[in-house]
Formats: sequence, C-alpha cells, structure tokens
Amino acid sequence: MSQSAKKIFRNLLLVAGLAYAILVMAALFGIGSLWGNVQLFRQKVVPDQQIAELAQKISIEFKWQVQDWKNVLLRSTDDTTFQEHWKAFEEDEADVRTLVRSLGELTTNPEERERVALFAKEHQILGEHYRRVAAAFRAEGYDPRKADALIRGADRQPLDILTRIADGAVLRAHVTTERAQESSQTTLLLSLAGFGIGLAGSAIAFFVLVRRNVLDPTKQAFDELDEATERLVQAERMAALGGLVAGIAHEINTPVGVSLTCATTLQETTRDIQRKMADGAIRKQDMTAYLQSAAECSELITANAHRAASLIQSFKQIAVDQTSEARRVFLLKPYIDEVLLSLRPNLKRTAIVVTVFCPDDVRMDTFPGPLSQVLTNLIMNAMTHAFDEGQPGAITIDVQPKGDGITMAFRDNGRGIPTEHLDKVFDPFFTTRRGSGGTGLGLNIVYNIVTLTLGGDIRLRSTLGSGSEFTVNLPCTAPKAA
Repeated sequence: MSQSAKKIFRNLLLVAGLAYAILVMAALFGIGSLWGNVQLFRQKVVPDQQIAELAQKISIEFKWQVQDWKNVLLRSTDDTTFQEHWKAFEEDEADVRTLVRSLGELTTNPEERERVALFAKEHQILGEHYRRVAAAFRAEGYDPRKADALIRGADRQPLDILTRIADGAVLRAHVTTERAQESSQTTLLLSLAGFGIGLAGSAIAFFVLVRRNVLDPTKQAFDELDEATERLVQAERMAALGGLVAGIAHEINTPVGVSLTCATTLQETTRDIQRKMADGAIRKQDMTAYLQSAAECSELITANAHRAASLIQSFKQIAVDQTSEARRVFLLKPYIDEVLLSLRPNLKRTAIVVTVFCPDDVRMDTFPGPLSQVLTNLIMNAMTHAFDEGQPGAITIDVQPKGDGITMAFRDNGRGIPTEHLDKVFDPFFTTRRGSGGTGLGLNIVYNIVTLTLGGDIRLRSTLGSGSEFTVNLPCTAPKAA
C-alpha cells in the first residue's frame, strides 16, 4: 500500500473514530436526558398529582363535615339526638385534621405550605365558631326555625383555599408533564440514532440495558401518571356527588320542617281538647275549631311528606346512577327531569331557566350513570362559564329522534366561547377559571363518556356574544363494549 493510500486510510479511520465517538456521546446524552425525565416524573409530577388528589379528598371530607354540622342543627330535637349528630360531626372534623396534616407533610412548595397552614387555621376557627353556635342552639331549645340562618357561608373561605391548593398542584403537574414529554421525544431520537449507527456491534446488550433502566421506568412513570389522573377524575365525580347530597338535604329541610311544625301544632291542640274533655268543659265551638285545625295540619303534613318523598326518590336514583355504571332501559324525558330536580338547589341560586324539549316515548338502553354525568357537567358548565353571577339566562335541552339514535342539543344564550378556545375545551386540564374552582376536567369527562362509554359523538358550536351549543349524538342502544 502506498504512503498516500495509507494516509487516506488513516484519515478515514480518524473520521470514523470521531464520528463513532460523537454518536456514542449523543447516545449517552440521550440516556442521561431520558433518565432525568424519569426522575422528573417521579419527583415532581407524581407528588403534585398526589397533592391534588389529597386536596380533593379533604374537600370531600370537609363537605361531609359541613353536612354533619347541618344535621346537628336541622335534625336535633333533644339532647339525645344532638349528641348523636354531634359525635358524627366531630369524627368528620378529626378526619379532616388528619388529612390536612398529611397534606402538610407531603407539600414542599413554600406557597402551598402557607395555604395548607392557612386552611388548618381557618378550619380551627370554623370549628370554634361551630361550637359557639351549637351552644347557643342548645340554649334556645333546638328551635329548627332558627337553624337555617346559622349554617350559611361559614365554610366558604376554607373551601376556596382547598380549591387553590388542588388547582395549583394539578397545573404544576400538567406543565411539568408537557415539558418532560417534549424533552423525551428529542432525546429519544438521539438515543435511537446512537443505538443504530454508533453501537451496532453491541445492539442487543445495549437494548436490554436501555429497556431495563430507561424504557421500563418511563412506562411505569406514565402509568402512574395515568392512574393518578384517573383517581383525580373519580375524586371530582365524588366531590360533585357530595355537593348533590348537601343540596338535596337542604332542599328536603323545607317540607320536613313544615311537617314537623304542623305535627307539633296538632299534638298541642289535641292535648288541649283532651284536657277540656276530661274537665267536662268542652264546647261545640272548641270541637269545631279543633277539627278545622286538625284538617289543615293533616293536609299540610300529607302534601309536604309527598314532596319530601319525591325529592328523596329522585335523589336515590340519581345518586345510585352517578356512583355506578350499571346498564338499564329507561325513558329519557323522565330521567332528564330527575337530573334537573337533583340540580334544583344549584339552579335556585341563579336567574337561569332550563327548558327541556323531548318526546315522551324516547326509550334508552344505555348507562344512566354516565349519561347523568354528561347532563350535569354540561348544565353546570353553562351555569359557571356562560353567565355572570345573578345574570338572567336560558338553557335549552332539545332532544330529537334520529334513526336508531337521538340528537341532544344543549344551548345557552350566554357570553359564548372565544374562537381560540374552541379547539381546546375538551382537552384535560383546560380551564379559564384556574384559581376559581375550575379543574379543567368537566368537559374532558363529558367527551370521554360520550365517545367511549355511550358510543356517540359530541360537537361544539359557539360565537362570542351569542351563546354556545353542544350537540350530542347517541345511539338508543349503547354498544356492548361500552
């Protein structure tokens, strides 16, 4: 071989060696970056999801504590019933304190630590307020007519703090996830290039090494993130059910209170007439007045008992449906009416009118629980985002048969949705109310239920200033795979 050929050969070897070294460095860089992303998921994303999940759990327990407090005031008629309801209230209060301590230990963000400490302080102040009110309630002889004014608004501040804690953790986890995924895509391409060209001679061993130390941990981290997100969605569903329980209990309080008052009046007038009969001092006008009073009280008791029974039956069906995914056959219009009845406590606080147009004979063979979730989320979404507080508005639910299925149009005459948001409303964690109670999961849950569980599709049309319309197409018979 000539000297020139030897020189060219040495140069080629040098270039090949340099190229090999660069590719190996790229591969090592890719491995290191991927491993860093795995650690990022484990150290930041998963803990933030756990914090959000724990905050949601505290919110649910706190709502049950508030409901038990309402039971103390609305159902206590003597010392025995008071102690029974007070014991349940104190147990829920202790559970909230325990969960708050766990949240404080899990939280590392200084700002979130301050919020957790602030919630603990507000929770303690609220407990002291409850005890003062309970003492006054007992001293006044368990008067149910004064109880309603004692239970309003005291829990608003702690609930707002809990919402900010959960929203902050979910947002941080979402942002960190997006950054890590973008970085993972770039570094994975570099790694594969290094594996295929620079490390061809040891490809099998290198693949085993990468699979064991990079790919499996990455998949595990993403699986953990998916599970945490699913638990967060389920927690939001249960939180909504907790709010439904509290609202129905408050709604039932009116007919039960009227029935109790009438029963007490009837009891007192009966004792009075018995005493007059025993003394031989009863007159015809006394008996006439007693019979008139008894008839009026009986009518009021019967009417209000029927009203309470109707509310309870509606709540039982909706509550069972929202916590299960059992399939059954049912008429659609009465079911929509039951869902609206369960939302009545929320609608009563607004100036929004809901109108339903649906044929009476539309029969569905599907999953009423997920369908109830769709109806509830769409109505609550319109109440929250379409109208300002106190603003009059209209929501229309228009159902039309279409072949073997139906088309449901949800329309509102609210503010509408900006054009740049239309493609994002069904994305998870997208919300325009971050920090004000919105998690960005409501419409994402609706989309997943409609397309995956009920076997349909959903479309959105909206013009800013002219309201919005969600069109849901569903088969009357849901697919068996749902």
